[in-house]
Formats: sequence, structure tokens, C-alpha cells
Amino acid sequence: MTIQHTTEFAATSHDVIWAIVNELRSSPRKRLVFEAVYSGGNKPKDAKSLATKTGLSEVAVLQLATPMANKQYFDQIRSGGRVFFKKYSHINAVKYRILRSSKNFSSATTRYAHAIDAPQETVTRAQPSPRRQTNAGLRKRRKSDVFVSHATEDKGFVLPLVKALERAGITVWYDNTMVGWGDDLRRSIDRGLANCRYGIVVFSRAFLKGKRWTEHELSGLFAKERLGKKVILPIWHKVTRADLLKYSPALADRLAKDSKNDSTKEIVKSLKAILAKK
Repeated sequence: MTIQHTTEFAATSHDVIWAIVNELRSSPRKRLVFEAVYSGGNKPKDAKSLATKTGLSEVAVLQLATPMANKQYFDQIRSGGRVFFKKYSHINAVKYRILRSSKNFSSATTRYAHAIDAPQETVTRAQPSPRRQTNAGLRKRRKSDVFVSHATEDKGFVLPLVKALERAGITVWYDNTMVGWGDDLRRSIDRGLANCRYGIVVFSRAFLKGKRWTEHELSGLFAKERLGKKVILPIWHKVTRADLLKYSPALADRLAKDSKNDSTKEIVKSLKAILAKK
């Protein structure tokens, strides 16, 4: 599965995570490269540094990393005639899960990884566990206090917020946990919208580009407001009122939280106060 062909909404949902896991399982050398790219700090890594980390040749690194970059498993940057590879924040957030899952591969195959010149890229399709199948049913029935609508690029801000909300006892509809392998994306979103009390909308530069699923989610939340109650709880993330005015004058005029001035703790506290009124 090519992530660039996947909706922004589900960029790190279970089906995409498993697509990466299965590809890494199919090629131990790809797993080495993936792990090397996502190790250390956020500084982009060139083929030479990745070769040092993996024990592969620079040519092999480029041959393995470039197709993965094309599938947007990580970013590829060209500068000064050299090629660099850089982490994606939303993939970095689930890298340990990906690496743990992809480690379930024949140790014998892994030992011979460096000796394989042209491995066959055969994808093994993992089957969902009974627990996952049970959770799928729970996802369909579950009501939530808040639906979180955001662009993929903002997961670095959104994921810690979601975790803080959940620690506070607030039930959250969040794509990474509520959309499972094989789920119909539109139906999953619509169920989440129908069964939420409020919707946090993280307005960012990426969100304001008007992407398909963020627009779908925002429209759904607006539809709930037409019933005469406040539903949309906006958060401005690295945008200004001028940016919102260009996107939607009505939204620009709403009282909003700002990720620059309002801490995660303050956002959680405000939401708990709103929920307590009902």
C-alpha cells in the first residue's frame, strides 16, 4: 500500500501500519534501513551514514530506501547533489510498534540479510487476531465524548493531546485507535461523527489546504451544530486569525484554543468543564 495514495485521515491507521510491517517482514534489509532512518535524532541521514548503521553498501541503501521513500514510509530530500532520508513525524510516533511487529520474521532469514542481493518482495498478509475482530465490533458501537479532526502532518501535536484526554477519562474518537484493518473509512468516520458529543478541530496550515477527509469531518460536525447546539471546539495550531479568515470567516470569529498559548493541560481542563455541564 502506497501511503501517498492513502487518505490523510488514515495515514497511520492499522491498515497502513500493517502494510509497512508486511513489507519490512518480506525484506530484512528493508527493515534494517527503516530502523536506521528512524533511529537517533531528526537530522536527515544520507546513504553513507545509513550504510554505516546497517552494514550495507551505499548502493544497496539507495536501492532499498528510494522505493520506500516513494511510498512515503519516510521523506527523501536532495541537497547539494546528495540524497538524504528523513523521518515523518506521524510514522515516527508508531515506529516502535512497526519494528516490534516486523521483528516476527525468521531469524535465519535475518542472519542472511546482508548476503541477499535481490530479495523477492513478497508481502505476507497478516490475519487480524480474535481480539482485533472483537475490538472492531466495539468500535462500531462506541460513543465518544469528543471526535478529533486533524491533518496527518499534525500528529506530532495531536497524539500527545489525545493521550492526555484519555488519561483524564475522556473517551476520544481518534483515527489511529478507532479505524481498524479492513474497516470502511467513510463509514468509520461517519459513525464517529454521529456518536460524538463534541468535535475538536485542529486548524493548521495543512488542515486549511482543504483535504478530502478533514473537509468531510468538518462538514459532519457542522451538520450536528445545525441541530442547535455547540459541537465544534477549534484549536489553532501555528495559524493566525488572518489564515482562518481566508478559509472561513465564520470559523475565524469563534473563540478558539491556541497551541502556542494554551497548554495541553489547559485544553483538557476546559474540555472536562464543558463535558461536566451536560
